[in-house]
Amino acid sequence: MTGIVVITHNGRMPSEGGKRMGYMCDGRIFPLPGISITVVRPTTPSRPKYADLPRCRSAANRCPNCGSGSTNYFMISFAEGGRSALRCEECDTLMRSYYD
Repeated sequence: MTGIVVITHNGRMPSEGGKRMGYMCDGRIFPLPGISITVVRPTTPSRPKYADLPRCRSAANRCPNCGSGSTNYFMISFAEGGRSALRCEECDTLMRSYYD
């Protein structure tokens, strides 16, 4: 049992100006009489495209974000399939090779 959660029209508590629409308890939703509540599930995030990654700053594979030269190649799954990409060790930015 997780307790009772108040459902409001804007996500704020009723004391902060939220209009009470119903309650949720143990994953079940109980709307107030006369009010319909539509439950929207978040969409699953799509895989990134390789072309959307920023390109390295130079042929020495410098990071476009911080300029660091400490980068490592690794395999990652993109929408086009598995490709090798670079990750900066300093700022953790994903990037593609300078020649791609």
